[in-house]
Amino acid sequence: MVKEVYVRDLFNESKDGWDRERVSKIYGDFMRDQLCNIPIIHNGPNDRRIWFHNPHGVLEIGGLDSKLLNGNYLRCVDWIEEAARVMDIKAVSDFITVLWNDTIKVNFDAAVYGMSAWYGLVARDADGFVHGGHVGFVNKELHTEWAELQAMEESIYFARSKNWNSVKLESDCASLVNRFNCRQEDLTMLGHRLREIQKLTNYFSHFSFNWALRCCNKVADALCSWAKTNNYKMDFNMDCPLEIHELVLSDAIN
Repeated sequence: MVKEVYVRDLFNESKDGWDRERVSKIYGDFMRDQLCNIPIIHNGPNDRRIWFHNPHGVLEIGGLDSKLLNGNYLRCVDWIEEAARVMDIKAVSDFITVLWNDTIKVNFDAAVYGMSAWYGLVARDADGFVHGGHVGFVNKELHTEWAELQAMEESIYFARSKNWNSVKLESDCASLVNRFNCRQEDLTMLGHRLREIQKLTNYFSHFSFNWALRCCNKVADALCSWAKTNNYKMDFNMDCPLEIHELVLSDAIN
């Protein structure tokens, strides 16, 4: 009998990992290996089920009659059990594994006006699914390159807060990308800050910072403009606000 009601009931006694033996008894060894690889984020966001657009196609599963979308589940782990029953075991494995093994790409941009700087960033996986983002501002006079540096630092902190292992940053600020990748030879104040910021990336198993065409960075640019227009600072997760969702959807279609 499964007596556990909440996911936390499957944690070990110290609450810093999974009770692998109990998970194995409920789900079997195969699903145990998948579930116990999910990182435990204390004080994280509430559990939610969200279906996203995919710029590469549309997911079609025949014969399910929307039961995975509309089902009523007493326990938070029951949805995974239901998915395992109706989906191919390989599909379930891929569904769970992608949450922590995929490389997350974070695009960011910044804008300066007067004594303030605004920035926006969006995080997506290889399939174009949005995993979250952030918009914000700082009330101080910054040169454009320093504003981009601020946005880069915010992007790294955002990725760390999500416990992502493999992260790729992209920016259309070619000078910042070049200076970061040649930071050891840069003896300026900016070069010093870039070396300090690089230390933050040691948290990741893989990290890269690449230049992107401006047309490939338009969602981050639009988020930056949105932050400036609304003078607003906030994080958003997979369930992003409607205005931001429309920006992302438009980018995916085009």
